Amino acid sequence: MLAPQIKTLRAVWPLEDEITYNVAHWHMLACVAASAMFLLYLTEFCNRAMYISGWHLAVGGTVALAGAFVYQLSSMFVKGAVDLAAASSGLKKAVLPVLAVGLAVSFASFALFTLWLFYKHLTSGKRNQNP
Repeated sequence: MLAPQIKTLRAVWPLEDEITYNVAHWHMLACVAASAMFLLYLTEFCNRAMYISGWHLAVGGTVALAGAFVYQLSSMFVKGAVDLAAASSGLKKAVLPVLAVGLAVSFASFALFTLWLFYKHLTSGKRNQNP
């Protein structure tokens, strides 16, 4: 419900760090929930695709969540700075590549597993058609 009203909310509530925190923590929780469901789904398989996808998701998700944590709480990490807003902005810009790499590895995990399932589907159809 926040996304459609973000412009109205920013006019009334100008604290950008608070808005960032409130939006980011829900995205982080959604990422954790999706990762848990995907890892539960992976337990049904036992092959290299499961291990590769699982480890990519674990490493990528950890890096992405750590980056998101620093991003959303950037003002707490630069408390001693003279210009808090500029220091917070600088830290946010510095942590964005880390967050992007973590998300890319996590999404690659989903893509690798999906491609493996597609490959298995294509090859299993050929075996069933030619007995």
